[in-house]
Amino acid sequence: MKNDRDADGNKRLDTKNPDKSLRMVHCDEVVLFTGLKHNARKQCWD
Repeated sequence: MKNDRDADGNKRLDTKNPDKSLRMVHCDEVVLFTGLKHNARKQCWD
C-alpha cells in the first residue's frame, strides 16, 4: 500500500470506515473480499 504511514511514522488506520468497530484496523489489514471460490472450469474467482 502506498503511503501506509502517517507523518509520525505510525501505520494508518481505517478511520473513515462506516462501521465504528473497524476504525482501529490498520489500512493494510482491511479485508476487501470474503467468500470467493475459484472456478476451475472458468479459470476465475466467483
